[in-house]
Amino acid sequence: MKKEKITLFFRNGNSDKVYKASLEERDGLFVVNFAYGRRGNTLKTGTKTQSPVDFEKAKKIYDKLIDSKAAKGYKPDEDNSDYVYETDKVKTGIHCQLLNPIDEEALQELIENDEWWAQEKMDGRRMLIRKGKELIAINRKGFSVGAPQAILDCASACKQNFIIDGEAIGDDLHAFDLLSLDGEDIQTKSYQKRYDLLCELGLTGAIKVVPTSKSKTEKEALVNRLKSVGSEGLFSKNIRLIIMQVDPIVAAIN
Repeated sequence: MKKEKITLFFRNGNSDKVYKASLEERDGLFVVNFAYGRRGNTLKTGTKTQSPVDFEKAKKIYDKLIDSKAAKGYKPDEDNSDYVYETDKVKTGIHCQLLNPIDEEALQELIENDEWWAQEKMDGRRMLIRKGKELIAINRKGFSVGAPQAILDCASACKQNFIIDGEAIGDDLHAFDLLSLDGEDIQTKSYQKRYDLLCELGLTGAIKVVPTSKSKTEKEALVNRLKSVGSEGLFSKNIRLIIMQVDPIVAAIN
């Protein structure tokens, strides 16, 4: 199988961009896909071939794409990690929870209440991973999207099927909730139970379970740490929370 791929970077002042391109075979023909974004972020994906073409035509498209980036100052990067490109976005019917912001006073009440747990709000792209008959990544709007190969490989290595909710940063997925397990919708289970089941999956590598602060002391320490580094904020969820009853809370702490 003929395949080419390249990772390019562009740095100028505060700009630090990554561009990945790939020429890949599809059922005897070829496609040219790309992914782009800021370094350290999960990338957006697209395609230069709306339908597969022969190798010669795909090669010309691929070379022209690389040349155009080189003309703009992009240079080859040592990072040549694989990326799974989703060029035909499909509506999956799976949606992530929305967030309800609160003020500092309400946050303090949650810190003092043992039935509320807290997690750092990661500053990335919302991404769900569904592992079943197919393995796909899903964005916050419910569409299938491209994802780093490392995340999908980590999900594939797990023996169980699931739908995980998390935040993608670079080649990692920071998982904070579990929506289904082995074909069973567990959204009616409490958040405490869902989080325990998420931890029991034993995920390692590119999928990382977000640490959770449970006691008042742990939550105060989390808030102080996040304030000191200028973090975006934190999630707070009631341990009895059922997803279909109420959305989780997010607190801004800056």
